[in-house]
Amino acid sequence: MLTRRQAGEVHSRGYATLHDVRFMSLLEGESFLDDGFLSFFDGRIATISGYALMGQPELTARAARATCTGWVTERGAESVVYLGPKPVDLGCLGRLGLRRICFMPRTRLAEELALHMGAKRPSVYRRSRRLPFQAKLLRGGKIRAEHLGLFEQFYRAKNLTPYLAKFAFALPALLSSPWIWILEARLGNELQGILLFDRPFETCIHAITLARRSDSTNVADYLLSSLVDIAEGLGVETVNLGTSPSAGHHQFKVKWGGKQHTPPFYLVIWSRGHLSRRYFDSWGPRLVGLAP
Repeated sequence: MLTRRQAGEVHSRGYATLHDVRFMSLLEGESFLDDGFLSFFDGRIATISGYALMGQPELTARAARATCTGWVTERGAESVVYLGPKPVDLGCLGRLGLRRICFMPRTRLAEELALHMGAKRPSVYRRSRRLPFQAKLLRGGKIRAEHLGLFEQFYRAKNLTPYLAKFAFALPALLSSPWIWILEARLGNELQGILLFDRPFETCIHAITLARRSDSTNVADYLLSSLVDIAEGLGVETVNLGTSPSAGHHQFKVKWGGKQHTPPFYLVIWSRGHLSRRYFDSWGPRLVGLAP
């Protein structure tokens, strides 16, 4: 668990989704900070970020191997997930009884894109501000059935991925968190779309997820244009739009002027025992028997 001093360091020097400890802890477990690098642990799986906080030296391959080994030998991790801008040979984990079950090379979809508030706004911004929706900004802290219904409708229409399954288990906790902001788009009394964001860092806000009605067009553009106005009012420098689950998502962010905020990540997973049978075994599915 982070100390108050460490939490302050992350707030002042963080910039990436993997540094958003409140959000990441809902997905990956308790947060730890060692030598400027964050890790998360759910009791069995350790997730290590290879992205250094601002002002910290780059994580070397030797330090990455030592960190990953320590999670197994000193803290009892049965699985190690490493995400970083450069590949790291973790063959040392094989000597501890783990085997590599997943390797994902970096692609453009794994880069985080961000909007810079000082940049010229794209033409889509001006068009979006003329759309007939009405924006409403709420704080998290309680569950609203209307929001749950919209998220269910939106995600049921999509192909289930490991990340979406993990996110679904965290969604109620996310919506009920007081540090979350909920941006609605309405037509009269009808909810058309919703965007969740937080401000984990001094100079950046993080757009976490968006959902919309399938029959509502241009609502994603409207929500993002409203978020740009909010970010400008807060005086932040950037809006982190995160990675992209598909080429269409990436193109949408680029259309809005998104520029590379973090380089794409490599992903590698080493596991042993039951956790080595498949690469998606996060805490939520394990809890209800959907994973070992």
